[in-house]
Amino acid sequence: MNRRTNRPLMLITLIAALGLILSACAPAAQPAQPAQPAQPAQPAEGKVKIGISMSDFATERWKPEADLMKKLLEEKGYEVLVQEANHDVKLQNDQIDNMVAQGVKGLIIVAEDGDAAATAVDKAAKAGVKVIAYDRLIKTTGIAAYLSFNNEEVGRQQALGVLKAVDIDGGKWTTANPLKLVKLGGSPTDNNAILFRKGQDEIVQPYVDKGIITVVADQWVDNWDAANALKLMENILTAQGSQIDAVIASNDGTALGALQALKAQGLAGKVPISGQDATA
Repeated sequence: MNRRTNRPLMLITLIAALGLILSACAPAAQPAQPAQPAQPAQPAEGKVKIGISMSDFATERWKPEADLMKKLLEEKGYEVLVQEANHDVKLQNDQIDNMVAQGVKGLIIVAEDGDAAATAVDKAAKAGVKVIAYDRLIKTTGIAAYLSFNNEEVGRQQALGVLKAVDIDGGKWTTANPLKLVKLGGSPTDNNAILFRKGQDEIVQPYVDKGIITVVADQWVDNWDAANALKLMENILTAQGSQIDAVIASNDGTALGALQALKAQGLAGKVPISGQDATA
């Protein structure tokens, strides 16, 4: 699943939304006052500061997107601060607090943990900072906006792609010979992972109910990390005697980790696997 071509448009929309939110909160125009004697010119005010808080740069998509956000914001005349938390929930909250202390007026946040980030977001909102949650939901009313893709549809398309690759309706798979499916979800702290799974299950579950698919493993991959996915898939292959037929992985990072394990067992190219983000 390729969302890369949609990202520049999404980021342009994000910057436009931030501009509208900030302008809506600007002080109202004051009535005209009688002319006053000329006063010495005052120094121009500094640029409006915007903070970008990223969960990590290990996930391949985030560094390019942070760079593009920074570029687009600077073109609009903003001063931009960028921080990444290396998958550290406490560090991300501390970085958000620090950017608020530095006087940012707006924050764009890709949260490592949508629940944990709520604390820092609520403090930022109380300080008058407008917060946009990008791609990952932050579970608080303190956000001014949430911008993401239709992640349930992404999950549906992932499942449809894998089941098409195995010709699920072609007659090979029966209750006597069910397809052995592995599901690798993303980080359990990321609401997107839940939405992907919901979409995937809409497609997969009817076949499970008919006995045509057996889910032999259903795992979540901490931090969406390829190394974690590799370890999980190695364990799954050992437990199943390498007898699996398909893998629904929720992004390219988890897919690449799983693929490494499949290659070691001579299954690469034989077992279809999904992904998304267009980083593989």
